[in-house]
Amino acid sequence: MISRFRTFIAGFLVLLPLAVTLTVIVWVGSFIYAYLGPDSAIGRVLISIGFNFSNSPIAAYALGAVVVIGLVYLLGLAIESRLESRVRSLIDSLMQRIPFVGNLYDVTKRFVAIMDRKNQDGLKGMSPVWCFFGGEGGCGSRTAADAQADHDR
Repeated sequence: MISRFRTFIAGFLVLLPLAVTLTVIVWVGSFIYAYLGPDSAIGRVLISIGFNFSNSPIAAYALGAVVVIGLVYLLGLAIESRLESRVRSLIDSLMQRIPFVGNLYDVTKRFVAIMDRKNQDGLKGMSPVWCFFGGEGGCGSRTAADAQADHDR
């Protein structure tokens, strides 16, 4: 009986990572569909772009998506052809003029710069920070220096 249970657990543990992976893929797919699918606001924009070429909603959505993907690709070509600084400065100046959106854009731009594979110095300078919610320390966070000082004690 125990050997059968052990055999079952061994099979279960082999399938568990696959099941979790498939679950995450389905969740991400449904999330993307909710925000980019034909019934979303972005999907309706893509359909309106595509309706210039087709009367079918599915074909219009697909054509609209192809147009947007093509425009993103053309932007990538412009960036790679040494126009990066001009395009970035244009986008930065436009986004900084919009209240609240400019602040959000700035934070996002800094995060992307840290994660950019070209510049690994940003990640090397980071250290973990302990965050405590409730309990003895109350709600707050600690810096890496505080954590190191506690560790040295």
